[in-house]
Amino acid sequence: MNKSPVDRLHTDCFPTGKKILYCVLNWGLGHATRSIPIIEALIQRSNQITIASDGLPLDLLRQHFPDLNFEVLPSYKITYPRPDILQNMLLQAFQIRYAMRKEHKTVTQLNDIHKYDWVISDNRPGCFDARSMCVYITHQTEPFHKWSWVRQIFKRVSRFYFRPFQQIWIPDENNQQYSGILSNRSFDTPPVHFIGLCSSTHDTLAQRDSSIAIILSGPEPQRSLLENKLWAIAIAMKDRQFIWVRGSQKGRAMKETPPNIKVTDVASSAEINQLLNTCEMVICRSGYSSVMDLAASDCKALLIPTPGQSEQEYLAEYHTSRWPWVNQDTLSERDIRTALTDQKS
Repeated sequence: MNKSPVDRLHTDCFPTGKKILYCVLNWGLGHATRSIPIIEALIQRSNQITIASDGLPLDLLRQHFPDLNFEVLPSYKITYPRPDILQNMLLQAFQIRYAMRKEHKTVTQLNDIHKYDWVISDNRPGCFDARSMCVYITHQTEPFHKWSWVRQIFKRVSRFYFRPFQQIWIPDENNQQYSGILSNRSFDTPPVHFIGLCSSTHDTLAQRDSSIAIILSGPEPQRSLLENKLWAIAIAMKDRQFIWVRGSQKGRAMKETPPNIKVTDVASSAEINQLLNTCEMVICRSGYSSVMDLAASDCKALLIPTPGQSEQEYLAEYHTSRWPWVNQDTLSERDIRTALTDQKS
């Protein structure tokens, strides 16, 4: 794709000259990275932006937008100890609901002081205020689960949380090219706007090498479990260079790093873009933001869904004609070598 990240967006529904509180979910880094081109487009339309988030997404966005104002929101502190999203959500339902109430209280207090015209929330259901125009950003208007009765429950819960918002923005094209059935709609209100591919990835005309980029993110303990498995494989693949983005600032108890592995804790959007333009292949989760980044590049990829996260399992299968995927439990060196040789450059 030759268009710039902002030029790829469909901005007819974007405000101009407004005071905006832009809230970002801390559930991995995907919500932050996909928000970058949206925020850049809003700035180009002379809007005054304050960004609110927590954890690594807040740090990443501070780094990318040093001149903007920032606020801290309460953390959801979600973990994925069980192999099914329904189990994980039920076990943490009180915690999630409590975090929503706290973030709603925080947004209300901030609005008391700053009087925002718009509140835009990327997947934070508690970030709304009736005094402002409220927008919810999601690619899951109908969350997926392998069991139809669970999908019906998810659908009703989603509708409930959509009610305070006046618009829904979906990061996809009108034909649902990237999100598939996740962005199906069986409702008329609030109105839905497809705002296009939200990715900071763009062509730098750089020369590709033979390195493999491993980009990790997402909730624990699954992030660490995948890291440990890939670490053992990378050590064994001495003929390959690995560039390792841990997606965590917590220290890793590791012995001396082998010469074929270069490790960094967190990478900026510019650094991720450079990796996608120079490495031969990326190994990453099949989160929606990762899918959009890969779609905006010509890089080979091996997708590994987070166990129990139905959305990622669906997206990996939905895009299997473009990128191979493998279960975390069965991941092996052979899967990586096969993905390298089977995909066209």
